[in-house]
Amino acid sequence: MWTRRGSWWPRALLVVTLGLLRAALASEDALPHVADCYRCFNCHVGKPPGRRLLEQRFQPSELPSATFSASTDSSDLATASAADGASGTTSGFLAADRRRQTLAAAKKGAGRKGVGKAKVAVPDNKAIEEPIYVPPGFKFQIAASREEIEAKARMPNCTECYGCDTQIKPLETVVEKNFGQNMRTEVGASPEWLFFSDLPDTPTTGKKAVIKVWCMPIDKVHGTFSWRCTDSFAGATNVQFLVAQQKVMEECGLLDVTIKVGGVGGRRSQGGMGGAGRLGRWGEECGLLDVTIKVWPARVNAVVPKHGVHVWWDGLWMEKAEGISLNQLSYKRQHSFLTGALSTMFNENLNRTRVLRAAIYDLLTSQCDRHAQNVFMTETGKVTLIDNLQALRFDWQYCAMDSIFLPGTQKNMVVRWGGNIVGKLRNAKPRRSINPMTVLDYRCAPEVEAEGGRLGTNYDPQLKKCLTKLGGMTPDEIQKEYGFPYLRSAVALQSRAKAMITKGFEWALRYSLPRNVRPKIYRQQPPCCNFTMPAKAVIQCGHPWKDEIETPYGEPGNGGEWARPYPDPGSYEGGTYLDPPLEKD
Repeated sequence: MWTRRGSWWPRALLVVTLGLLRAALASEDALPHVADCYRCFNCHVGKPPGRRLLEQRFQPSELPSATFSASTDSSDLATASAADGASGTTSGFLAADRRRQTLAAAKKGAGRKGVGKAKVAVPDNKAIEEPIYVPPGFKFQIAASREEIEAKARMPNCTECYGCDTQIKPLETVVEKNFGQNMRTEVGASPEWLFFSDLPDTPTTGKKAVIKVWCMPIDKVHGTFSWRCTDSFAGATNVQFLVAQQKVMEECGLLDVTIKVGGVGGRRSQGGMGGAGRLGRWGEECGLLDVTIKVWPARVNAVVPKHGVHVWWDGLWMEKAEGISLNQLSYKRQHSFLTGALSTMFNENLNRTRVLRAAIYDLLTSQCDRHAQNVFMTETGKVTLIDNLQALRFDWQYCAMDSIFLPGTQKNMVVRWGGNIVGKLRNAKPRRSINPMTVLDYRCAPEVEAEGGRLGTNYDPQLKKCLTKLGGMTPDEIQKEYGFPYLRSAVALQSRAKAMITKGFEWALRYSLPRNVRPKIYRQQPPCCNFTMPAKAVIQCGHPWKDEIETPYGEPGNGGEWARPYPDPGSYEGGTYLDPPLEKD
């Protein structure tokens, strides 16, 4: 009897053990949704097949519409949160004094809807008070809300999860192959986090994206963790400005190749004017930029590798430019793998029509930061512009234009003569070799050479129509139609467009408003359209070329009067010319 009783205990124990093991394995296999994890260190995109998935429980809240109004007070700061990124009940990261400043500015809005205040400079370089305009329906969740963070903090850390919309990795960790070499991606000096990501059509197009994300809880330098945000107002305004500027460029025909960039983020951001969806005002079918990259605001919904931090708020998505920056080409041009390619890239393969269009783009939008890091080039000679924020006096209010593509601007002269001569260093000497970027001159484009070296008003029909429209609008009409946050941007755009269509490109480049201070306006030198390499690391213009080094009077740094303890090497008053077009023309 005892033996008979004892025989079922092992079997029962085995059944119980197997059941517990099966339950444990089932529990271990079940993946939580990324929204239900505080941190997740391995997030699957979408729903991985063959895995048991736990139902998503946490739903991040949608932010209300972004509007400023003259009646805004502490009780309705949440209404302004998407524009200022700073409400106590939504984003909640700005210091109290920054919130009070934003609130005080909004109360000075003179009754206009969508208004705050900022010190600005207009084309006559006088500082005035100017309203901040936020278009109806504009939404951009630049940071997680306090409620979302508190809810996430109560959730467990997860080793593995599902539900991400893409995989991201910090841009500085990305290595790509160019010219047969592995090269680390150049990240620039942005204080915000930049991530590398696939797009839905990456498998077929090969195109990838770079995402700029504000209000990250991870310190970019030290890697420390803290939920705080001090730049949300500027970040949201930056996004609004870039979308508005891009709308103008699309209408002017500088965006001419269209692709479908489908849903990327987990939820759509109303980053475009009028709340038309994640790709802005133009919907899902949007134009690839002809000479610059496409940008659009959208939800991120991904986790940061190693840190496991879930980014569920909005970011600024940007197409990854092809090739490498001109800055990298300049630093590496003496390397053996580039020496032979340079001549082919800048001479035989260079798309000079794109160089012309880059110059048109930078003049029309008063670009002020078009240096070698912000221009990418492929082995086939294709030039692409990135980082168009410092334009139309949006931020650098006392800069009218400064681009390597615009002859007579400071950055263009640095390419020609080097920083020592342009910066007027004592005993600065000319360089033995020219910079290959010297040939990136719009006057070398066949369309301009056919007109005797001057573009004038010989624009394509779509650009002519666009310039005529912009030149005939009032700045207030431009601001409302395209959604610029500051009226000064619309003032600059209207002035430049009118000059370009009525007086021509060359006249507008020299004389139209806004205009740089005189010590930063240089007399234009003849173009060099190709180069030869007679010796290793030596580059010379490939045709007869008279490049006379002459600089304007004054301090090239701040644009003021000369104050150094040695004679000013300048030889003329900046902004005066001896050749046509003259200002009276």
